[in-house]
Amino acid sequence: MAIYIVILFATMLICLFGKEYSVEREICLGYNVQRRKVVPVVIALLVCALFTFFYAARWYVGTDFGAYLLIFNTRLGVSLRDIVGTRDWGFYLLTAIIGNYIVTDFFLYSVIMGAIIYSLVIFTYRKYTTDFLMTCALYVSMCLYTAAFNGTRQTFAAAILFAGFPLLFERKKWWRYAVVIAIAFTFHSTALMVAPFFIFCKLKPWKKPFIFICAFLVLLIAILPGLWTTIIDALDSIGQDKLAEDYGDITQLRAGVNVLRILVAAFPVVISFVYYPNLARENKHIDFFINMAVFNLLFMICGMRITVLARFSMYFNLALPVLVSEFVDIFEKKSKGFAKILIWSTYFLHMIVLLPNDSHLIPYRFIFGHI
Repeated sequence: MAIYIVILFATMLICLFGKEYSVEREICLGYNVQRRKVVPVVIALLVCALFTFFYAARWYVGTDFGAYLLIFNTRLGVSLRDIVGTRDWGFYLLTAIIGNYIVTDFFLYSVIMGAIIYSLVIFTYRKYTTDFLMTCALYVSMCLYTAAFNGTRQTFAAAILFAGFPLLFERKKWWRYAVVIAIAFTFHSTALMVAPFFIFCKLKPWKKPFIFICAFLVLLIAILPGLWTTIIDALDSIGQDKLAEDYGDITQLRAGVNVLRILVAAFPVVISFVYYPNLARENKHIDFFINMAVFNLLFMICGMRITVLARFSMYFNLALPVLVSEFVDIFEKKSKGFAKILIWSTYFLHMIVLLPNDSHLIPYRFIFGHI
């Protein structure tokens, strides 16, 4: 646990230093232009370096560590041509290129992979949050930082889709985001399934079109078990036979999602609904992040019917640190300091409670001496 607390406080210290050197600039998202203070690039790089080091330096921390160590070792010496076209071939191709032409050490390989994943996320935060310090602190305390310790391929795909979302707001250039979707799909096939919801996030929250789509998704949740065989057949027909095999038996996928996780996901959505005018006034780019939070909640609810669908929320929960950090602006000026402490301490407690029960993340062990 101590390592994660060190990561959190080191992140806050770096961001606090960067806050003193922030520069005001115009940030554009579609037709919405807003002036805000942005931390220097070097500060974002330092945060990424911190995250990357502890991601790469772990030794059998996270349930999937052994699997990715094996993936790296088995890709050494493999022909790149044989990889293209297989399931999640983008991830395996990148792994093979790094292993065959750049480094043969797993720690250094992990440094490269972690640097890409965290840079995609942190530099997006740098641009679209009004409070970089709070956002990065929440990224750690919400346990989103450790997602890459396990589902690295899906985390990579989620980071790609998240970093590319501004392309959705460029007039008549949506085709660029189609390229982003295609790239993310080669890292994890579920990216293609959630991509339409990223497009729906462009809509105005709490208006009829967006509510209709949410209602349709809820209806889909209700009838999903009856459609499961059709979905599995469709996956098989597009060459995702491994995915179809893994998720074919619906009776094994109904363990359910912890109700507490549903409540945690619901909190930002409820606050965003009640205080939407305040949030929209302070951050003109907030709509996308609110909609992301809504889909995060809906996919968590989906997980109550078919647990594996809760994993889709990984694509949307990256928006939560930006959204929740904006809640400080709901309070009056004299109460903002108290609000920050309240929000930060609440999610810090969330981290303390969740980490011991989350995917073998504790105890943290270093790789040095093992590789």
